[in-house]
Amino acid sequence: MNLLDLLYEVQHLLHVTNSDSRKALQATCRQFRHLVRTTASLVSFGFGLHVSDADVRLLASGAWTHLKALNFSNAGMDANAIAVLSQGDWPLLKILVLSYNLFGDCGMEHFSQGRWPALATLLLHRVGSNVNDAAPTACHSGMLIVIGSVR
Repeated sequence: MNLLDLLYEVQHLLHVTNSDSRKALQATCRQFRHLVRTTASLVSFGFGLHVSDADVRLLASGAWTHLKALNFSNAGMDANAIAVLSQGDWPLLKILVLSYNLFGDCGMEHFSQGRWPALATLLLHRVGSNVNDAAPTACHSGMLIVIGSVR
């Protein structure tokens, strides 16, 4: 279970507890969310946890500008999710893992429209279509782009 799963589960608990417990749990959740948003530098969805566009929109909303690494490996991201991600403000993001998502050339086109001032490493293993040809032109110079097997 990752952090966002935990937060969703806590929201579910709010509906089944009594009023006093609910208020205490809500206050704890607010404090916990604030702590995570202000101190976490990495958010990882791990293998097999599919994220929705709403999940990506939440991360790209501006409250997570302090993140230095994002791992969306095998998260079920399509070109639309990449478009949403690319609309975010990521001033400190240095590492982005997008491997094992089938967003293809269209997703890379959306990616190239984003602002990634600090991005130093982009991992793109098995993302579909002809990304091998498009990735180097979609990214700024000085960025390490790993396409294919990473050993």
